[in-house]
Amino acid sequence: KKADFRIGNPKGIVYETDFKQVIEYAFLKAVPIVIYTTGFKWFLLYLLEAGITPEQRIFAKIDIKTDPLDWLTYEFEKYISYDALNSGDAVTHAKNALGEQLKREQLAKELPRIWNAILKEPPEELIKLIKRQIELENLPLYDEQISIFLSEQTRNMSEPARLQLTNGIPQKKNERSGRPSPSAYKLWGQQYSVKYWKDILKGVARALYLRHEKDFEWKVQNTYGPKIYVNVDNSGMKSPYLIEGSHFWIETNASSSDIQKRCINLLKLFGHSAQDLEIECN
Repeated sequence: KKADFRIGNPKGIVYETDFKQVIEYAFLKAVPIVIYTTGFKWFLLYLLEAGITPEQRIFAKIDIKTDPLDWLTYEFEKYISYDALNSGDAVTHAKNALGEQLKREQLAKELPRIWNAILKEPPEELIKLIKRQIELENLPLYDEQISIFLSEQTRNMSEPARLQLTNGIPQKKNERSGRPSPSAYKLWGQQYSVKYWKDILKGVARALYLRHEKDFEWKVQNTYGPKIYVNVDNSGMKSPYLIEGSHFWIETNASSSDIQKRCINLLKLFGHSAQDLEIECN
């Protein structure tokens, strides 16, 4: 058997129990490709890769309602047509597609660390590029100042108003009444400048989508914990933000404390720690 097919909930809801059940069945039957569909949404999984989660096995997601017709035709013919399955090409394509996705995930995970290492010990090529731009703008050139500036990009900001997320609860270090306005946040060691609290939520949501693009839809539509305010439908949202590169909206109209809670809930939903996020305030 080259592929196994399972029809899920017709309302478009992907139930985790159904999802895992069809995978377990396919494993027992030694089926390399699993097709799970709710009707409009199709999830294609490759099972011959060891050491990864069920969600990570998704190598293609197809939405009949929103995907272009030519793309639908291409995906169906490539992965689940009779000819592709019978010849073995579908399994080869699936393996390659999943391998490419796993490599992209690994790169997304390692890029912040690599960038920080570059900033700490800037290579000559980067310094030359900055020098060239400085000369184009007719600015004074001091080599040691460039190196110092780059290395300082990885340091924590020194203002005393940092909000540390401890055990999922924001702890304010300053004595001012009310919430100060944010100036920057650091996520996974990378620092970003912001002006508003909602910018932090936007940045966290965008970073999570980039890092977990393959299972983002599964996670946000099948969460049973705290409300995360993410949806494909923005009706009813007062200040919706479309997460870049996705078709998901997130509600950004919230108080500073609620913004922080939503960031924490999103991080935990994707298996990250609240400690991964630090917020700097003016």
